[in-house]
Amino acid sequence: MTAKTEKLSITVPKEVAEMLKEYVPSGKVSSYVAEILEYALQMEKQRRGLEAGLGAWKDEDHPDLKTPEDTQRFIRSLRKTGHDRLKRVGAVSDDE
Repeated sequence: MTAKTEKLSITVPKEVAEMLKEYVPSGKVSSYVAEILEYALQMEKQRRGLEAGLGAWKDEDHPDLKTPEDTQRFIRSLRKTGHDRLKRVGAVSDDE
C-alpha cells in the first residue's frame, strides 16, 4: 500500500540545492526531504511539549527528592522493587 502524498513547492538557498543534488540521487530527493522534514518536525513537536511542561515540577510537591542523594535513593528503591518482582515471577535468580 502506498502512502498518500501531496506535492509542495519550496524554495531553498542555491547552496542547499547544490548540496542536495550532489549528495542525493535525483530519484530519491522527495523521500530524502520528506524524511528530514519528518525528523525536524518531530524535534519541534518535542521542543514544544517540553516548553509546555516547563515549570510543571515543583520542589514543594517532591520534598523527598531535593538532593542528588535523595534522587539516587529513589532510583535504587525503584530498581530494587523491579528486581524483587522479577525474582517473584522467576525471571531472575536470587544471585542476580
